[in-house]
Formats: sequence, C-alpha cells, structure tokens
Amino acid sequence: MVTPIYSVRSAFLRLASLFRKQQLDRELSDELESHLQFHTEENLRNGLPLEQARRDALLKLGGVQNTTEKVRDQRGLPLLESILQDLRFACRMLFKSPGFVAVVVFSLALGIGANSTIFSVMNALLYRPLPYPQADRMVVIWEAPLARPEERQPPPIAEILDWQKQNHVFEDIALTSGTESSLLSGANGSETIRIQDVTPNFFNFLDVKPIRGRIFAADEMQELTQTVVISHSFWATHFHSDPDILGKTFANRNTGIVSTVVGIMPPGFAPFYGDPVDFWQPINPASPRYAARQDHWLMPVALLKPHVTIGQAQTEMEVIARRLEHAYPETNKGIGKKLQPLHEALFGWARQSLYPLFGAVTFVLLIACANVANLLQSRTETRRREYAMRASLGADRRRLMQQLFAESTVLALLGGALGILLSYWGIQIFRSFAGEFPSSQSINIDARVLFFTLAISLLTAFVFGLIPALQASDPNPNEVLREGSHWTSGASRSLTRHALAVCEVAMAMVLLICAGLTINSVLRLQQVDPGFDTHNLLTLRIRLPEGGNYMQRVPGGDMERASPRVTAFYQQLLERVAALPGVESAGSITGLPMHFSEEYSFSILGHPSSLPDQRPRAGYNEVSASSPTKTRSAAKFSFATTLTRSTKNGLAKSSASLGMLSTGVWSSPLLPLFTLPTSNSPPSILAALLWPTFGRSWQFARLPARGRKT
Repeated sequence: MVTPIYSVRSAFLRLASLFRKQQLDRELSDELESHLQFHTEENLRNGLPLEQARRDALLKLGGVQNTTEKVRDQRGLPLLESILQDLRFACRMLFKSPGFVAVVVFSLALGIGANSTIFSVMNALLYRPLPYPQADRMVVIWEAPLARPEERQPPPIAEILDWQKQNHVFEDIALTSGTESSLLSGANGSETIRIQDVTPNFFNFLDVKPIRGRIFAADEMQELTQTVVISHSFWATHFHSDPDILGKTFANRNTGIVSTVVGIMPPGFAPFYGDPVDFWQPINPASPRYAARQDHWLMPVALLKPHVTIGQAQTEMEVIARRLEHAYPETNKGIGKKLQPLHEALFGWARQSLYPLFGAVTFVLLIACANVANLLQSRTETRRREYAMRASLGADRRRLMQQLFAESTVLALLGGALGILLSYWGIQIFRSFAGEFPSSQSINIDARVLFFTLAISLLTAFVFGLIPALQASDPNPNEVLREGSHWTSGASRSLTRHALAVCEVAMAMVLLICAGLTINSVLRLQQVDPGFDTHNLLTLRIRLPEGGNYMQRVPGGDMERASPRVTAFYQQLLERVAALPGVESAGSITGLPMHFSEEYSFSILGHPSSLPDQRPRAGYNEVSASSPTKTRSAAKFSFATTLTRSTKNGLAKSSASLGMLSTGVWSSPLLPLFTLPTSNSPPSILAALLWPTFGRSWQFARLPARGRKT
C-alpha cells in the first residue's frame, strides 16, 4: 500500500532529479556498467566466449539504452522534462529570427499592456480588499425615501444615537465625512488644508491607534475650540516632527476655531478613498446642534456582528426606521434605510466606466492575437519539411503541438514582460486623462496584476498558437516530399490565413466603430449649446472663510449667519473686476452652470402641499444681479421655500420667498433657478443675489471679442 508520506517523498525525489540530472546519469551509467560486467564474468565462468558472454549479458539487462530510458522515466518527470526541452529549443529557433520576434512581441505587448493597465485600475477600485480588519463586515447605512428607493443620502447625524440603542446586529457604528478643504492661518499667510470630521469611535472602528497621544473625546467639540488628531505628514511638514507637539494649538482661518493637538496618527493612514488628510476633528452626535435632525452630511459606517448577514441587518433597520418615523414624523415621514457594503459604497461607481473600457482593450488584444496567429501560420509554412521529418522519425501529433505551443508561450511571456513595462506608463497616462478621482494614487502593479498578466499571457499563447499548431502537427511526409502536391495543401493553408485576416479586420472594424462613436459623442457633448454665450468668458473660483468676520455662529445650534461684510466683499470685488480694462461685465454664481447646484424639494404657493418625500426637487444656484435677460423655454414660478444646507461645521439655514423667477428649463430632472443670457441679450451674467452661506463662488468676467485677457 502506497502511503501519503511515500507519495510526497517520491514526488520530491522526482522533482529534485531535474536539478541533478548529469550526476544521476553518471551514477546510473556506472551502475549499469557494473551489472553488465558482473553478468559478463558469470557467463565467462560458464564457458562462453567473451563476445557471446557480453552479448548474453546485454540481452539479460534488456539493452543499456532501453534500461537507461526506463530508469530515467521512473526517477524523473518525463512530461516536464520534455516541456523544458521544447522551451530551450523554441528559444534557439526564435533567436534565429529577431525581426519576427520583435514584431510579434511588440504587438502582444501593446494588447497585454493595455489590459494590464485597465486591470490595475479595476484592481485598485473594485477587487483589492479594503485595508481594514473585518472590512467584509462593514456596511454603510443610507437614508432613502420609500417612494424613491433609488435616491440615497446620509441620514441625520443625531439618528446614530437611536440606532446604537435599538439595534442588535451591529458591533459599532461610526460617522465620517469626506475629505474637505479649509484655510489654515500661519506666519506666512493662509494655506489650504484637508480635514475629515469623524466621531471618536471611528479610529477604534478601523482598529488603528495614534502613535503619539490619544484620540479626542466627543465633548471636546466646542463652539470656537476643539481637540484634533493630526496626520503624520502634517506633523512632519507643519510642525517639523516636534516631539512636544501634543497640547499645541493652531487656528483655522476658515472657521475661526482654535484646535489643540492631542494625537498623531500612523504614517499613511488616510481613510476611505486614500486621499491625503491633514487632521481629523471630532463630531458629537449628542450635541444640541444636531437636535433638529436636518444635518445630512456624514456617512454612517457600521460593523456587522459575526454571523449576521446584511439581509438580517437590513430587516432590523427597516423596523427601526418605522419606529423613528413615528417618533420624528417631521423629518422621518416616508423615509427608509438602505444598507450597502462599504466597498460597494466607496467604489461601486467605477463599474459603469471600467467594464466597457476593459471590453475595448480586450478587443485590442484579440486583434493582436489574430495578427500574431497569421504571422505564425506563415512561419510554419517555411518549416513544413522539418515537421514532416519529425513525424517520419516517430514524433506523434501531441509532441509536435507541444513544440509549437512552446514557441507560442515564449513569445507570449516576452510580450507579457514588455506589457508590464508599458503598463507603468499606461497608468500614468490613464491618470492624466481621467484626472483626479478617489484612490487614484493607489493604482499600482501588485501581485494580483502580475498574476493577471501571466494568466492572460498564457491564454494569449493558446489563442494565437492553436491554429498554427493544429496545422503543423498533422503533416503528411509523402505530400511534403512528393512534387506536385504543393498547390492542394497550399490552398487549404491559404484559406486559413485568409480567415484569420478576416477575423482581424472584423474585430478592428468593431473596435474602430465603437471608438468613433465614443469620440463623436464626446465631440457632440462639447458642442451642445448651453443656452448662453461662452465666448470670451473667464471664470475664477473664490472661497470665503465660514467663520470670523464673514460668518457668525448662532448660539445654541449648528447654524451660521452671514455678516454684512459678505455682501460688501462681493460688491466691491465685482465692481473692481468690471472696471478692469478689457472687461465688459462681471458676475458671480455659487456653482458653474451644468457643473454644480444645490438640490432641494419645494412646494408652490396656492397649491396643496405634498408629503416631504413626494415633493418635486430642484437644482438651486444663487447669482449676482445683472441686466434683465430672457431665455428660451422660459417658465415663471412663484413659490416660497425654506432652504437648508449642511456644512462641515454646522447647518446653514435660509428662508426665502422666490417670486416670478425667469427660469431656463433643461432636459434634466433638476430645475436650475437662474436666468441665462442669450446671444441677443446684453453681455452680462446671471440674475439674483449671491447666497453668502456657501462661503465660495465662481466669478465671471466677459471680455470683448477683440479685448485683451486681464
């Protein structure tokens, strides 16, 4: 009976014999010679002549060569040895045709490199696990109207307290914001910094601890003071790695808040999208600021308990949502909860773009395979006599196909190696065309990408090497050596080459048509008439501090009131810009048309009011005053609404009665509430008052047709 230990030992000895082949052959030769000498001497003692004695000894051993081959097969791995032998022979043969190898390898490298580049992006965004312990159990909790479940937004901040008390499916729930920019006051003026707002349990949620100091507490978030945890890079660049940094303060000019450093995070810690973060500041859901439950700007992340499925958690959150609907009907009427895996919530958006792009580069690789198959088919024509000779000497079809696949594998591996080098540049090119997007800096070539490249290289070798191998492995020596048979066999092989060429052209045509349609769509989008004249129009983004002289916090809540300085600032700014030489007019808007707008529900005066989750929604931008203008498809609405906006440090709330607004209607579900000038109207920009609560706006300046840019 063969035991597992014996099988493992035998396999190990067989594998080891590949690296000691010459030594084992010498030992086998010496052993066979000793056996032959022993039998020869025995035959001599039996009275046989020397020649007869040696001949009988050879017959008894079964022949030295046959015995040697049998022992080699038993001690080694014949298939692996033959593959290695074919690979060595393939390298020698390809070395004799450097031009052919260069064309094939470069063609394959382009296709494999393009696939590796796109797969690197897909790997970073879709396939690579999140770098947190138990990340597969992390989910995001969204708020969704029951009437429109596809619409999702973060729930009110204070609602996390109810979840923590009522749920039985989560180990912990934390809140986090995106990466936000602000202004930091310093000795050399102000600079932009990146901030993330989190609840204190967020760091324990991700199982990360500061390398110095501690985590802030929830009650350390005050009106004008707070404690913060800074990143390692911020500590190194702004505080020169000061070992006594703990307890020191700095001022945020954008908010007017003085922050005290209580901890330093490890190097490279930057959740969730990988964007750099300078420091984290606390959020206290129990603060009276959030009692109105109108703050929808923090993303809740929950950790499922072991053995709890997302379906079970979804069922319990729906029950909790019904309880909250009865407890807080003003804010939770008709509102449900939707759970989503954290990885899907962060990067699920990428599938819509990356999968079609991956399909396109796959077509590129298939075209390269068809091209290489045609080249290999032509190459096999010059070696027909070689294959016929091998077949006549006893080589079977499998052995000939193995030799052809060995050459294809060498070419594909060379193409894959060069494709990896090209993908390094491909990733940089992709970033330059795609621009900044979440986790764009995490795109790299790791072990998964290398394995993908190896797998696709071997698959490519099979694809482009199959047809040439099938034809070369079935030679007819009589037809090859007999004259007059060239035309018949040549016609068959010519048909195969023509079929490969047709496939290559067909796939190239499909790819070309798809690329042409995509480019045509992009060009058409760039030529769409936006409804206003964009010629000689310059833009500039301006951000005002949300605290201090411009915004004043309302005591007892998370609301801010704009000071008169905001209006004065923008009035003076627009007057100065309009007075510049070469400027015809100037204006401001909270977001560029078709790029940004706040979204609110609204009701129309004089009409029955709908439930909050059933009200129509509109895109809202506030703009500076200008000359009256008209737009095509104009519509007039008169209604009053309460506008609420959550900011990273609180809630900005404004009640406005908007009467008889001239509104340009777009082919969008959102209704932009601003007036756009036509080419026949005076060259001025949008009409209304700037909403100063945003703290930022876009400034416009229109130049004359032949005016100079200022």
